[in-house]
Amino acid sequence: MSRLGAAILGVVVSSGCAYYNTLYNSEVVFAEAEAHRMAGRDSLAVARYQDVIRKTSDAYRARPSDPAAAETLLLLGRSQLRVGQTREAHAALLEAAERAVSPGLRAEILVQLAAASHRMGDRRAALVSLNEALGAGLVGPARGEAYLLRARVRLEAGPDPAGWDDLDRAAAVDRRVVVEAGIERLRWGIRYRQLERARPALSLLLLDASAASRSDTISALVELSAQRWSPSVAATMLGDVGASAWDRTARGRLALRRAELLRSSGDRAGAEEQAWQIARGRG
Repeated sequence: MSRLGAAILGVVVSSGCAYYNTLYNSEVVFAEAEAHRMAGRDSLAVARYQDVIRKTSDAYRARPSDPAAAETLLLLGRSQLRVGQTREAHAALLEAAERAVSPGLRAEILVQLAAASHRMGDRRAALVSLNEALGAGLVGPARGEAYLLRARVRLEAGPDPAGWDDLDRAAAVDRRVVVEAGIERLRWGIRYRQLERARPALSLLLLDASAASRSDTISALVELSAQRWSPSVAATMLGDVGASAWDRTARGRLALRRAELLRSSGDRAGAEEQAWQIARGRG
């Protein structure tokens, strides 16, 4: 090989290694962003997602024909979805789906494409993508995510039994979506006035220490339940707050709210007992 040929080969190999190094680093940063998001550290999560968007956009523009372009676009699209850049994510994910060679990778891309379609108000397109992905033997965390999203899409249209089943499947497939599935079950149980679903959903969330990071959302749903039914019903739904696995501060806030709900419903004795539980640190 001539010196020029060797030099050109060296540049190609070097640039290829740099591309894959960028992709790997972006995946690491994305994982960090997801951890921050799940822990409720939103500002840190957004900063990490923006970093991934910058890195993957630059990498794709530099080598749009790289064999790993579909993976790069998938990571770009997922990050854009996380920060609300829905149309940009949809475009990136459409391109990723067209470029994907591996059936498994294409299935993962379709789940994210469904998320983008859903946010854009196209439930039909979202269901088509999700059904194709799940029918293609989707595995790993993406399967749990697909079931969770399909449950949302179905339950938005009405109290479809298949939607409730998908929430069960999501939690069974991936432990990381158990809290999200529980919140969805609580939300839609309240929305459709199905107390038999809403109350156990809240009880399970209270027993899950990791759900404390979503305490604001859960507290808002408790308030919604008081409006949907009554303060007495909402207080009853919070009956297990004393056994909650949440940290003392988060548990105490909900326990205090339960005392207020009991007082609002006329149960002064119950409100005082709850207050005593809080004072003793058992609320």
